[in-house]
Order: sequence, then structure tokens, then C-alpha cells
Amino acid sequence: MIELPGSLREFLIEHIEEQLDPDEGAPSNWSSAVCVGLDALAEEIDQELGENLVSHLEQSGELEGKLVELLPEAFSDLEGSDPTADELVGILDKLCEIAWVNEEGDDEIARGFMDGSDGYEDDEY
Repeated sequence: MIELPGSLREFLIEHIEEQLDPDEGAPSNWSSAVCVGLDALAEEIDQELGENLVSHLEQSGELEGKLVELLPEAFSDLEGSDPTADELVGILDKLCEIAWVNEEGDDEIARGFMDGSDGYEDDEY
């Protein structure tokens, strides 16, 4: 599993959205858009991780090939639909075992949203 800053997930999604061609609803187009988004993300994160982001993702997901070659296959189930950038990132998350880590203690609040609670203990007055 690889941990990436949760604050940059939306950044990645925005860059992918900019690259998606609505007339090209195919796994190869989606893969290209994700790769461009990953390049932009690599420039925004820690230099050591950013320089080798794709190889770190490949190692994290224990991929048996290059990410650029495996993405079209991973996206093939979406063929015939018009996936959002968020859906594409969700598939990338699973493929590469990405954990988006919230910073500054926000993880307790985020955990509350994920499990349906508000992240705080019930206070009795």
C-alpha cells in the first residue's frame, strides 16, 4: 500500500477531468488522462516520491507489468459508459493500493464520514 496526501486527490481528479475527451469514450483515452494526471501529481508531491511516482504505484499494487499497459485493461469494464474522473481514480486506487491520507488529524473526521458516524464521541449534557 502506498500513502499519498489526501489533499491532492482532488488535484489529481481535476487534471484527469481536463484531459478526458467526451468523444473518445475508450479505455485508452481514460488511461492517457490518468497518466497526465499522475504526471501533474508527481510534480506536486514530495520530490523523492514524485520522481518515481509511477514505479512506486506499480510496486505498491504488486503489478505484473507497467501501469501504463495495465490501465486500459483495468478500465475495460467501463467501456460503453461515460465514467467520471473520480471513478477512474477509484479504479487506480484499487489497482495500486493507494491510501489517501488526510493531514493534520483530519483522519478521525474522515473515518466518521466513511462509517456513518460524525467522528466524535457522543456528549451527554
